[in-house]
Amino acid sequence: MLLCRSSLLVAVLVLAGAAAVPAHGPPADIEIWGNYPRSHAGCQRAISQAAAACGLRGLRARVDCGLAQLNGEICPQAEIDSRIQRARAETRALVRQVCTTTEARGLLYVDVDEALVDMINVCRQTENAGFSAIFGPLLQNGAVQPRDQPAARCVAETAAAARKMLRFSIGQVRAVLNRIASSNVPRSQKVPLIDRRRDRIAAALETAAARIERHCGADDFEATYGRSAGELLTNLIRHSECFGGGLYVQDEVVCDPPICGNGVQEAGEDCDDGNTSGGDNCAANCRR
Repeated sequence: MLLCRSSLLVAVLVLAGAAAVPAHGPPADIEIWGNYPRSHAGCQRAISQAAAACGLRGLRARVDCGLAQLNGEICPQAEIDSRIQRARAETRALVRQVCTTTEARGLLYVDVDEALVDMINVCRQTENAGFSAIFGPLLQNGAVQPRDQPAARCVAETAAAARKMLRFSIGQVRAVLNRIASSNVPRSQKVPLIDRRRDRIAAALETAAARIERHCGADDFEATYGRSAGELLTNLIRHSECFGGGLYVQDEVVCDPPICGNGVQEAGEDCDDGNTSGGDNCAANCRR
């Protein structure tokens, strides 16, 4: 029965792409979640490490393609696709190497296959969130449109900052949830520990936004993206909560409903070009 459920989930993912909700069942209360045996905590770390590596490597490949198009060059699409598929294959292999069915079930997954469904979902969501935030306003018919050199340099700076903020925010979420998963953290300390990591993310965001606006100019940045650098990065790092909710089966770090028009393609959206207007390759409800 359990294996049938897992096989169905894998088939649905193949046919429909990344799901809007995790494959795993209902999350556990954060107060009782965690303090797993060493092998279970190691499996949890491997799942989140694999998802982070998969998503950030895939995003790097797609950013390289977008920057090439931005500068009027041809994107080597076959090479980009190969890099993305290699990242997914290698990170799947990591999870299979570390995790057993017993450990996956201890983490509230049906089995390792179900954990892999969530891992690849989160990987794809990381790619989509980062790429849409960086290039969404510049896309036309699926390709990034060339810009003059000042604008291209601004987008390149934004791409570097966005990738760095994603890596940092995901790393902060992983660090605190891995700690709770692997050790006996008192119930009263769990949410404050998580909130301190959120404060670190917020402080890093302010620094990154200021750097972007110094490089681009606040007015020029808003003319390109339709929002300030701070707003763009704030919308982007919402994904770190989705990362936590998608891979750690607890109820404190979870994915909020998507906000159509915020410039970041989130779980449940097919696109998000930063507005809620139709007729521009992305419908008013962020679906295609």
